[in-house]
Amino acid sequence: MIYNEKNSLKIDNHFGGKGTIEIFKHVSKGDLDTIDMVANVVLPKGSSIGYHLHDKDAEIYNIVRGKGLFTDENKKEHIVGPNDCCVIKKGQSHGIENVGDEDLEFIAILF
Repeated sequence: MIYNEKNSLKIDNHFGGKGTIEIFKHVSKGDLDTIDMVANVVLPKGSSIGYHLHDKDAEIYNIVRGKGLFTDENKKEHIVGPNDCCVIKKGQSHGIENVGDEDLEFIAILF
């Protein structure tokens, strides 16, 4: 099966973050037994996803391009870029901000 989502979902101030992000969902809850979402996420320069808790699920970010500031469960900040993988376990919190000069793009897997 091939998923190629052409339409995007634009969200303003996601989880209290800055700016508008764009999500291209490829897999949604119900498509697979153990995966709730697979999506390409684009954060334009200066935008962010606010710090939030994953109390019911876990998430992985695989950074494709750009430069981000990832805040982990201990509120420690990490610079992330292409091929970095951010793992958020169930019960942990996190956030991410685009701190580069181009779009920050990553693949998000929610499970």
